[in-house]
Amino acid sequence: MKDRGTTHTVATWGGTTIQGGRPETYLAYIASGDRYRDIVKKAGADIVLSNHTAYDNTPANIKTLATRGPKDRNPYIVGNAAVLRYITTAEECAKAGYLATTKLAGTSSR
Repeated sequence: MKDRGTTHTVATWGGTTIQGGRPETYLAYIASGDRYRDIVKKAGADIVLSNHTAYDNTPANIKTLATRGPKDRNPYIVGNAAVLRYITTAEECAKAGYLATTKLAGTSSR
């Protein structure tokens, strides 16, 4: 993607809401996140887009872009470290879901 003449790399992330709640679904999601994080890092992706627009801040970003001045930054361009954090967070949520459906299922801390 180009923004004001500068090329940027977009990482897309879909399937943020894991359906079914089966352990094997979580394991596949975790493996995908681990693999994709390496791809994103090597590619230097500095933008993340999700098919769930509330997760990538699209509603607010569109408002910001509508009034963006010539020296204002593009709110979608967040840098590679932020994109990697996004993917890691999704993967860690899947790990928590996996634990909730396997080892922790039926236990209580109270």
